[in-house]
Amino acid sequence: MVSVNSGGSNLLRQWLGVAFAVLAIQAIYWLAISPLFFQAKEPEHLIDTNQGYYAEIASPDQAALATAPFRAYPFAATKLPIEDCCRPGYRAARFVFQLPTIPSGQLGIMPFVAADNYRMYVNGSLIFGEGRMVLPDITYLGNSRALHRIPKGVLRQGANTVDFIMVRDAGSPYFQIAPPGIGDYEVFRHNYSQRLFAQNDYALFSLGFGFILSVLIIVAWARSDRPALLFWIGLLTVAWTMRLTYHYVTDPPLHGAWRMAYLYVSVCLVPYAWVNLANHWSGMPRRWLARGSTVLLTLVLGYDLIALALGNLGSIKTIDIVSQLFVLSATIAAFITFLVDLPRQRAPRWLETAIFSLCMTLIAWDSVTSLLHLPGDSHTKRAMPFLLLAIVTVFVARNVRLFRSMEQINALLSEQLTQRTAELEQAHARETALVRVQAHQQERQRIMRDMHDGLGSQLMSMLLAARRGVAEPSVVAEGLQTVIDEMRLLIDSMDSVGESLGAAFAVFRDRVKPRVETAGLKFAWRDTTAGELPNYGPRDVLQVFRIMQEAVINALKHSNGSSLTVSLLPSVDPAFVLRLEIADDGKGMGKANPRGKGLDSMAARAASIGGRFETNSTANGVTVYLDLPVPKSGHDMP
Repeated sequence: MVSVNSGGSNLLRQWLGVAFAVLAIQAIYWLAISPLFFQAKEPEHLIDTNQGYYAEIASPDQAALATAPFRAYPFAATKLPIEDCCRPGYRAARFVFQLPTIPSGQLGIMPFVAADNYRMYVNGSLIFGEGRMVLPDITYLGNSRALHRIPKGVLRQGANTVDFIMVRDAGSPYFQIAPPGIGDYEVFRHNYSQRLFAQNDYALFSLGFGFILSVLIIVAWARSDRPALLFWIGLLTVAWTMRLTYHYVTDPPLHGAWRMAYLYVSVCLVPYAWVNLANHWSGMPRRWLARGSTVLLTLVLGYDLIALALGNLGSIKTIDIVSQLFVLSATIAAFITFLVDLPRQRAPRWLETAIFSLCMTLIAWDSVTSLLHLPGDSHTKRAMPFLLLAIVTVFVARNVRLFRSMEQINALLSEQLTQRTAELEQAHARETALVRVQAHQQERQRIMRDMHDGLGSQLMSMLLAARRGVAEPSVVAEGLQTVIDEMRLLIDSMDSVGESLGAAFAVFRDRVKPRVETAGLKFAWRDTTAGELPNYGPRDVLQVFRIMQEAVINALKHSNGSSLTVSLLPSVDPAFVLRLEIADDGKGMGKANPRGKGLDSMAARAASIGGRFETNSTANGVTVYLDLPVPKSGHDMP
C-alpha cells in the first residue's frame, strides 16, 4: 500500500510539474514576448480615409488607372478591407484623404495590401513601385511591409488621392486591400518599428536560420545511424523553411499554380512532421499513426494539387479550408500523442512538454484564425526559429555526448586503448604458450621415435655383438661416441624450441663447433645476411634446426673429410628469403655410401615448412642446400 501511494504521489507531482511548465511558457509568450516584440501600438491622430474606390483594369499602368471604372466603398464606419476572389489579373484601388493645411512635419504612409506585387501613387506621384508587374512574368513584392515618406511637394491642401495598382497571377488570385495608414512619420516609425522588423528583417533572419539548421540536421542524420526522430526533426525544419520562402523569395523559379502548389505542400508537411515527431519522441512509435497520417496527407495534397492543376481557381477558398483543417487535426493529434506518451518516459520532461505545447498552440491558433477569418499575427512563423532550436537542443542533450571536453575524450580513449591492448597481450601470451606446448609435445614424440629408431637400434646392435663375443673395443667405442653425439644434438634441439631463428643458429653454432673440431675437422661459419632473418614460429624453427643437425651428423659419420662449413646466404630466388649451405670436403656419397634414409627425413622436414631441400655430391665432398620461404601469416607468430 505504501508503494502504491508513493507511486501515485510521484505521478501527481510529475503532472503538476508538467502543468506548471506548460502554463509558465504559455504565459511568457502570450503576456511578454508577443506584445513586446510582435505587436505594434496603433498610432494616434491618423488621417481618416473616409472613402475608397475599387476597379478591375486591363494593364498595370497609369493610363489604365486614369480610365478605371471605380466602384465606391465606404470605410468610415467599418474599416473593413476590400476582398476580391478569385480571378487573376490587375486591380486598382483609390483612397481619398483630406488635408485642411499642409502639415509642417513629414507625413508617412503604411500600405495594407495583399497582392503579388503593387504600385502606390500619391496624387499621381510614384511612392512605391519595385519589381515586374506584367503577367505572367511577375515578381512577388506584395508581402513586404514598409513605412514610406510622402514628399511634401506632392501633397495639396484639400482632397488628396492614394492610388494602388495590384497584380495577381493564377497561383493566388485573391486580392485584399485596406485603407492605408497616414500620419506623422516619426510617430509611425516609433510605433511600428518592432512590427516592421518582425515582418521584414526578422523574417529574412528566420529564413536563413531555417536553411542553416536544415543543412546541419540533414548532414547529422546522413552521417549518423539515421535515427527516425532526427529525420522528423529535419523534415519539420525543411518544411517550415519552405513555408517561409513562399513569402520572402520575391523572384522564385515557380509561378502561378505551381507556386501555390508549393505553398500548400509546405503548409501540410509542417503538421505532418509534427505528428510523427511526437509519435517517435518516446522511442516507441505507433505504426498505425505514421501510416494514417501519411494516407491523410496524401489525400489532402492530392485534392489540392488536382484542383490547382485543373485551374479551378473558384475553389481556392475550399482548398485553403481543407488544408487548414488538416493542419488543425494533425496538430491536435500531435499534442495528444505527446501527452499520452508522457507517462512512458523514464524521467519527467517538463521543458520538452512545455516547448511542444507552445508549438502546438501557435500552429492551432494560426489555423483557427485562418478558418474563421479572425485577425491573426503569424505567431508560428515568428516563434518557430527559437522553438526549433530548443527542440534540436533537447534532442542533442538526450542523444549525443557533445559536452565533454577534449581532455576528457582523450583520457577516455586512452583508457579504452590501454585496456584493449592489455587484453590483446594476454590473448597473445596465451596463444604463444599454447603453441610452445604443442611444439614441445610434437618434439617429444619425434625424439622418442628418433631414440627408438636411432639410438635404440645402435645400442641394441652393440649389445647383441657383445653377447656373441664379437664386439671389438674400437667398434664399441665408436658406436658409443655416436650415441653420445646424437644425444647431445637431441638436447640442443629441445633447447631451441620456442626461440627465434637467430637464437637457434647461435645455439647450433656454439654446440656443433667443439664437436666437429673434436672429431678432427675444421669448422667454418659464414653469415652474409647482416642479421636479416625471417621470423618463424617455434615449429618451423625446430624443423630448420633438425635439418641442420642431421646434415652435420651425416657429415661426421660418412664424409671422411677434413673440414665442415656452414653458410647463411640471402636467397637469389624471390620465392625464398634465406639459403643454408652445409658443405664438407670428403669423398662424396658415391654408390657405396648412399644416405637415402637421412636425406628423405631432411627433405620431408623442409617440405613441412614450405622450404626446398637439395644435395650436391662430387668427388670433393657433399653440399646440402636448404632454401627457407618468406614467412606467411601463420608462420610469423613468435
